[in-house]
Amino acid sequence: MAEEALLEEQRRALNHPPLTDWTPLTAFDEPSERFYQEGVKQISSGKVGCVVLAGGEGSRLGYSIPKALVPITPIRKKTLLQFICEKVQAASKAYGCELELAIMTSPANHKTIENYLRDNHFFGLKNVQLFTQDTVPFLNEEKNWFHDASGHIVAGPDGNGNVLKKLVQTGIAKKWKGKGIEMVTVITIDNPLANPFDATLCGYHAIESHEISFKAVRHIDPNEKIGILALRGGNTVVISYILNTFPCDAPLAYTDQLCFKMAFLEKPLDLPWCPEWKKHDHQKVWKFEKKLFDTLLFSSSTGVLLFPREDILANLRRKVGPDSFETVHTALLDFDKRLMGKLLGTPIPDRPFELDPAFYYPTQQLVSLWRGKTFPMTDYIDSDNNQS
Repeated sequence: MAEEALLEEQRRALNHPPLTDWTPLTAFDEPSERFYQEGVKQISSGKVGCVVLAGGEGSRLGYSIPKALVPITPIRKKTLLQFICEKVQAASKAYGCELELAIMTSPANHKTIENYLRDNHFFGLKNVQLFTQDTVPFLNEEKNWFHDASGHIVAGPDGNGNVLKKLVQTGIAKKWKGKGIEMVTVITIDNPLANPFDATLCGYHAIESHEISFKAVRHIDPNEKIGILALRGGNTVVISYILNTFPCDAPLAYTDQLCFKMAFLEKPLDLPWCPEWKKHDHQKVWKFEKKLFDTLLFSSSTGVLLFPREDILANLRRKVGPDSFETVHTALLDFDKRLMGKLLGTPIPDRPFELDPAFYYPTQQLVSLWRGKTFPMTDYIDSDNNQS
């Protein structure tokens, strides 16, 4: 009976037309020193945990491995997952507490990611939890489930929308709550500019006391594959690019970087299925996912914080073209140049280099150590190895 109900849900989702009853969202807040300082207090007090969505595969990038294990940094070729883990380690040292990290995998890549982390001793992290998203059957052209050669129903990951539910079901939410965590940030593995413990976002979330707060950027291209922030029925929502087109004057874009009140995780969230007609094993099928942004439909208070795009968004979605290795490497290098230019107060040479993630969470000691120093000649810059 449960299987029949799920199949009918999927079929009904195919009949939903593109949304038209929405207007572009224009209201937002901006980062401030007040938000940052409050966020430092919240993170240092152990009130923040982070979830990384890492269920994707690297096939679109030309790799037959999980996307999380694709090398991304320009000099050391650190993987996306290593880069995130090193940021969490750097943040833990800067904020003086062992921060909590959870990683959502897929059934297909869970064991590979788990072994990778174990082989690398979790990159020095002590509080890492792994959990797996569920799967949902595909539909064929006749809108039916179908079987593979071994007789199993063909299915795929059910999206990132159920991540909060899975945190509760796995007991991670209860454990975190017991440790005093009051808010949970969520980021995706394929955006290396994402900050797992962003003090500005966390401080904003705490001060404004929203159920959900998230980062937005300016919308720059109506053809960009990115969701748009909108008002619909009085609520802040995200309009997906999959079934909709956007006017050039839709000002704000969604970035998959959110912060939730811990209490929000316990809400019953009946998220809609989002179908997409895609290729799977040389045939076209309907894939179904639940999207994290649809949690906004259940939020009584939502906050939007507008950031400069170049500081927070560098999605890795394909091998070449927009959102590719080339554009991400450029974004990472430009970010590091801006950061070092501000820290040193001197011109930064125009050559490739890579920063130790400790620079992303600068302590007063680090700032004092580097202020006014000469830019190092090395292409990888350790935070404790400056030149006079």
